[in-house]
Amino acid sequence: MPTFPKLVAFRLTSKCINDCPYCYGPDHNIKDLTLKQLKDLFAFLKTNKVDAVLLTGGEPLLRNDFKEIVRELKKNNFKIFLDTCGYNFDKYKSVIFKDIDVLGLPLDFHNKSYRQHDNVLKILKYFKNKKVRPVVRVGTVVTKDNFKNLKEIYKTLLDYQVDIWKIYQFLPLNHNAVENKVSLNIPMKKFNAAIKNLDQVIGGGFKVLVCRKRDRNKAYFFINSDGSVFVPVYGKKHNDNGTDKILGNVYSRQVLSKWNKLVLEKNYITNAESTFQYKFNR
Repeated sequence: MPTFPKLVAFRLTSKCINDCPYCYGPDHNIKDLTLKQLKDLFAFLKTNKVDAVLLTGGEPLLRNDFKEIVRELKKNNFKIFLDTCGYNFDKYKSVIFKDIDVLGLPLDFHNKSYRQHDNVLKILKYFKNKKVRPVVRVGTVVTKDNFKNLKEIYKTLLDYQVDIWKIYQFLPLNHNAVENKVSLNIPMKKFNAAIKNLDQVIGGGFKVLVCRKRDRNKAYFFINSDGSVFVPVYGKKHNDNGTDKILGNVYSRQVLSKWNKLVLEKNYITNAESTFQYKFNR
């Protein structure tokens, strides 16, 4: 019988306060699960041997019941990973500090951002010099707007206690990302040149990971905020748009067999281990 993956990504909400030009997030009109439904879902995932949950969105910290959600995850002994732009951080910083294992934050420029630049720097400053804290991962999406500025971002991050800097190739997957593809997408040759140029100045401080389009293809088990399961699938050519392959409701018996046939196991494991420091028993 097919089994659930050990690590699942869950869009806690479809809502977001940002309108990033490269966003491929969910439709904001998708109805979010209630806290009662989430409790049932977490119990179901635990019964099916899931070990870790990534909370993403939308913006997860828009949920007024975020503390209760984390409490329920902890009760089920999940490892908890959180991706946020930092909105509402002050409201939830105690629970993030105490219960989140890996905290993911965005930084797309050294002096501005598509997403809550000041909030992100404030959070990085808050965790600086703290001996006990979540693993801090900063993500940068490379576009025409910033591919020449990666060195400046790297130098900015050196001022903080960052554990991982993950550099993502822009993906024209859904929504804004597709609409702004022409203005944001750079050829693979330019992307590789930008990374090579960056390599000349990197001297340590934190782990630097480069995630290309091919590395993320069929690499995730995503649960949408309404309970549907999907897998991001990308075309083979650099300029191809991707799509979210919907597999069905998370409780459907067919979902796991569909996922096991579709997933690229190497991509899934590599992403989980590098991005979240999650270790599989292999």
